Amino acid sequence: MVQNETESAELARLRREQAKTRHDEVFGGLTREERSAYDIKRDRICELERRLPKPGSQQGNIRFLS
Repeated sequence: MVQNETESAELARLRREQAKTRHDEVFGGLTREERSAYDIKRDRICELERRLPKPGSQQGNIRFLS
């Protein structure tokens, strides 16, 4: 995580990095170190997706019944 980066910004950055890595993999393969870094980022993305509310979800919104 970059200092002072929100979780949603981190998620967006990691997704961009993963897309670049997948592109690189198609055109040249990955070293063991690159694959390991990819897997660590994948795990972090999954963690952030579980923690952050889904777009359009009602999570966090308080609704009152009348």
